[in-house]
Amino acid sequence: MIVKAPKLAAVSLEKLQEVDSLLTGALGLKRRDARRCLVRFPNLLNMSVSRNALPTIACLLEMGLTREEVAAMVVSMPPLLSLDFTPGSRQQRKARFFVEVMGKVWRLAAAGLGFEAVIPPLSPPPSP
Repeated sequence: MIVKAPKLAAVSLEKLQEVDSLLTGALGLKRRDARRCLVRFPNLLNMSVSRNALPTIACLLEMGLTREEVAAMVVSMPPLLSLDFTPGSRQQRKARFFVEVMGKVWRLAAAGLGFEAVIPPLSPPPSP
């Protein structure tokens, strides 16, 4: 199986520093975890930190999640940071809804409850 590396030639040093600053500075991730995020989801280098990542982080913090919980969410789901929070757009409402749901699910999972606490299991089909 051939795996192609992402094309990093088009990414400027400033962009790399901006994303690195977000992951290691604002979120407090260790370099190893920041690198893991970028390896798993290299498109993070194409996102707008101010339009995508910062509003997502702010939304999660407003919900009461701690910085450590937000960082753990990002490590497990890096695409979370690439949601579109353009003010007033339909995408912004969808992104906010998704982040709120994921934040609640994350909180329940951290409390030891599974997805069953949010989504009840399907009832068995009626017997004939």
